[in-house]
Amino acid sequence: MPPVAQGSGGGFGGGGVGATALRMGQGRFIDEQVEVESEGFGVPRAFVWQGERHEVVEVLSVRRRLDFKRAWWRRRHRDYFRVRTREGRVFELYHHRGPGRRYWVLLQELASGPSETGIG
Repeated sequence: MPPVAQGSGGGFGGGGVGATALRMGQGRFIDEQVEVESEGFGVPRAFVWQGERHEVVEVLSVRRRLDFKRAWWRRRHRDYFRVRTREGRVFELYHHRGPGRRYWVLLQELASGPSETGIG
């Protein structure tokens, strides 16, 4: 399993995403469905985007968005993962877990920099 950064809100209730220097809009919006290799509680190990496999070496943050505003059969629950790949690139993906088909979306590529754990 890729390591989860210390203090990153590594649990599903975590608010670590907002506490980082990497914020929505500081990268490239992608919003494409991708194939993901995951383990455990759905933590991504690798994903394939545009025919290229990207191995996840670090999970920087995790957050869960639960949708209770809609009727149960229309809810859209999503788990968001901010990850660093072997190449040092930082991406945000989400796993759609609502009713019907479950799928992964590569939401955005973020500006990569030093590891948020202070290592690298």
